[in-house]
Amino acid sequence: MRVRQTPHSGAATSARDGPAQQAARFGLHFMEMCIVMCVTLIAGGVLVTAVAIALDASNPITAAPGPTAAVATVALAGSMVVWMRHRSMPWQPTLEMAGVTLVAGALMLVGYAAGLVPAEQVVTGTCGLACLAMIPTMLFRFRLYASHVHRGSTPG
Repeated sequence: MRVRQTPHSGAATSARDGPAQQAARFGLHFMEMCIVMCVTLIAGGVLVTAVAIALDASNPITAAPGPTAAVATVALAGSMVVWMRHRSMPWQPTLEMAGVTLVAGALMLVGYAAGLVPAEQVVTGTCGLACLAMIPTMLFRFRLYASHVHRGSTPG
């Protein structure tokens, strides 16, 4: 099987891969990253709620949505870095994904401060917006995200 290097991404793709296989791998990679962020958000929410109950304090997700969303945004970006490096992704696209997540969080916080985003949606909205914002970023490096990049491989 021939393998060709793509100058834009440095990722190897099989010469036999058709558009359907590449689109499927791209979609799978996108779903993996969204799942990682959702799991991070759910686990963080459970942890924060449990600590608030144990301390007999109000839930910071509703009591202080701005600071909680800022912390959640950093946690989401961090989980993206951990996952992508686990998948042996190069640093440049890893930092792009973390950056997109941070921008999504900043936009949600600005929307909240402007009264456009309700307090109960600022944290979960950050995750949703980050997932949507990943799509154009990933399309910019389509060949990388549609390639056979697996844990333990070295994608250039």
